[in-house]
Amino acid sequence: MRLLLVDGHYYLYRSFFAIRGLKNSRGEPTNAIYGFIKALRKMLADVKPDRAAVIWDAGLPARRVELQPAYKQNRSEMPDDLRPQEDWLQKNISLLGTQSLELPNTEADDLIASYARSARKDGVDVVIATNDKDILQLVDANIHIYSTNKTDIKEGGFALLGTASRQHTSPMCWLLQVTAPTTFPAFLESGAKRPFNW
Repeated sequence: MRLLLVDGHYYLYRSFFAIRGLKNSRGEPTNAIYGFIKALRKMLADVKPDRAAVIWDAGLPARRVELQPAYKQNRSEMPDDLRPQEDWLQKNISLLGTQSLELPNTEADDLIASYARSARKDGVDVVIATNDKDILQLVDANIHIYSTNKTDIKEGGFALLGTASRQHTSPMCWLLQVTAPTTFPAFLESGAKRPFNW
């Protein structure tokens, strides 16, 4: 059995900024909807899962915010043209045969990791569609990352990154790329991304 888990907001934002100016006959923006559905249909055709779900961010974990009040405070607000498209997709994505899932006060990557590890225990082959590098630590013989990046594709129009992708996490991990979104004080002086021998 194969399970596909899709990082909803990653593909939502990617579609929104990749396709601009697309509207329906009522003048409502549809660029993110169009791009998202196109990407999801390609995933379903490529991966051929038995089950599929799109996982959405639904707030921040209270414990994480308690420990670090500035956690993701400088994340930009969702563009006005994107919010109604998000709502439409969350309500209608099941028409493509996928579930639309979220958990209050939980980020999508945390929920994806929970589903993936639970499914792996049951012997399910899991494919995760995301660009979140935190998810790479889950990769093993049963959990793969779906990628359409040209650098990953050897043939065909996509790649399933398997155990070889663990070079990014263990024993060699990419540690601390400090960019504008960083809000953890201990990391602010740490410098650029570099390999770290575990």
